[in-house]
Amino acid sequence: MNPALPHLRSAALLLALVPLGRTAQAQEAPAEPTDGFNAHGFSLTAYDGDARDPLTVERPGRFHQGEFFFGGLFEYADAPLVYATEDGEEAVLDDIVALNLNLGVAAADFLRFDTTLPLFLSSGGLDGSNGVDLSDVRIGAMFSPLRPADAEDGGGFGLGLAPWIDLPTGDDSEFIGSAGFSGGVKLAATYELRRLTFTGDLGAEFNPAIELENLSGSDQLVAGLGLGYLFDPMTGITLEGHFAPPFSQAEPGDNDPELVQGTASPAEALLSFRKRTSSGFHFTLGGATAVSQGAGAAQYRVFLGAGYGRIGEPTPKDTDLDGFIDKEDTCPEEPETKNGYLDLDGCPDQLATLKVSVVHEGEQWPNADVTMTGSNRSEERVSTTEPFKLEVFPGSEWLGSARYGSCLRGEAATSVRDGKNSMEIQLEVAEAATVAYRVRDEEGNPVQGVELRYTSEAAECIPRMVLTTDERGQGAHKVGAGKHFLVAKAEGYAIDRRSVAVQPGDQQLIEIELSPTKIKVLDKQIVILEKVYFETAKAVIKPVSFELLDEVATTIVANPQIGKVEVSGHTDDQGSDAYNLGLSDDRAKAVKEYLVARGVPADRLVARGYGETLPIATNRTSEGRAQNRRVEFMILGEHASREAAEAASGGGAQ
Repeated sequence: MNPALPHLRSAALLLALVPLGRTAQAQEAPAEPTDGFNAHGFSLTAYDGDARDPLTVERPGRFHQGEFFFGGLFEYADAPLVYATEDGEEAVLDDIVALNLNLGVAAADFLRFDTTLPLFLSSGGLDGSNGVDLSDVRIGAMFSPLRPADAEDGGGFGLGLAPWIDLPTGDDSEFIGSAGFSGGVKLAATYELRRLTFTGDLGAEFNPAIELENLSGSDQLVAGLGLGYLFDPMTGITLEGHFAPPFSQAEPGDNDPELVQGTASPAEALLSFRKRTSSGFHFTLGGATAVSQGAGAAQYRVFLGAGYGRIGEPTPKDTDLDGFIDKEDTCPEEPETKNGYLDLDGCPDQLATLKVSVVHEGEQWPNADVTMTGSNRSEERVSTTEPFKLEVFPGSEWLGSARYGSCLRGEAATSVRDGKNSMEIQLEVAEAATVAYRVRDEEGNPVQGVELRYTSEAAECIPRMVLTTDERGQGAHKVGAGKHFLVAKAEGYAIDRRSVAVQPGDQQLIEIELSPTKIKVLDKQIVILEKVYFETAKAVIKPVSFELLDEVATTIVANPQIGKVEVSGHTDDQGSDAYNLGLSDDRAKAVKEYLVARGVPADRLVARGYGETLPIATNRTSEGRAQNRRVEFMILGEHASREAAEAASGGGAQ
């Protein structure tokens, strides 16, 4: 049998060592080697304590700048290099007891350096025991631009490049070191599921040339596969395998027996168990066996080790980036809505809306002061003609208090549900007094159908409704405290307007006596049923006309809808035109001044004299002249002029 096998094994600095093929040769006992090599066949990859890491397959896992690790793995290996003869096999390197030291540091989140120092405590061979010695030291690195995401349960894809160089620190004559420098590079990839880890690497190793017996060559392909399973984040088991087929191998010739089958690609399978503690210490145990013969593939190995790794705590996974890790996030794929409501459950949520309206006697009431007091906050708002809205917590309790002016008050309460809610605050007169009325005519008879209405500067304190007396001439109102005006109107009677003072919670009776009216309100004119008397040739009103003018004043004040009123003065034709025009103008102004003194706003009155220009009767008789000497009250409206009023009425003569 003549197995010519490739060769590749020098030694390494960090942790990866690629086994050479175990070869056999059916010839004489081996002569003194002219060129030895490293037949250890076991080189550790960097191990920082991550339970997902294989032993010999490079894995671009998670690491962070500043992390470091160190450890040692005791190993026993049986016959990694065997010489085959016609009579059987003899171990060239056997019974290895070694301590594989491993240490490293992460220079950046994507770059880590490490080194492996295999220390042979004892080994055997054809010449007997080799004693304590150092094998080739490996210096390596892992450049990992793409790593699995930092997450408590792992996950994602990682890709890295792992170069190394082996220093020839071992004794090649004892097959525990290479004759010169060697090295290589691997492309490594990993994929992490929740508990499973798939890892693989592929690369090339470059070694010094070897010509020894039937072994020749140097460079070789190196490859590995691993499958890991996590029992928990700190405990894992990994099944892995690595093999090293040569790029070239010896061909059988006239002087070389046929190659031994199965020796061209040395391969081993390993099973390891790893446990890490919360303090950073970790433990490893396991074993390996040869899958195919070749230099460096031991019949079996067993190993046990421990170490320490300062690994940064993995950043907990936060899928929705809301600051709550998935483990504690009720809605891990939807971000929390930070609005003060259930902000600790990690879920999106929406505040409820509370529509608040203020109503008085069935109508929206503008500009009321509203105070909203909730179970978790208070907020003051001033309402407008439209209701306002608050965003509030579902499930919260709210009390709304409203006030308007000195009299109106209201409250309402509600429990807020999800979605849209509404609250209506009804304004009522607070501490209202009860005012009763009894209306009689001059003969003491009750007057039915009298309209009783209030006016006031504090409009919120008075009832908006108009009260009508019953057949007994009676009625009653709820009236807020304050000073107001009461207006009583009935067909055929003079308007009664009086001041009423109301105390909170008061009860009072108002007696009203109505007199027959002296005026009549038409569309364009307030018609007086009596004359306004002046002193002869003067603009001085006689007292006899005071009661009439008082009723005119009350009528104008009580009927704001009639707008402006023109006080028109007229004379007969006795005297000059200029004299009559001046006298009529003075008398109109005197009447205006009287009405203003009785409460009619001055801007609602216009005084104008027309002299003798608008007679309503003949000036040839004393009766006619008496009719022409008169005062009229023309309704102009808001913007009307006398000319417009005359045009609307069809002329000036009445």
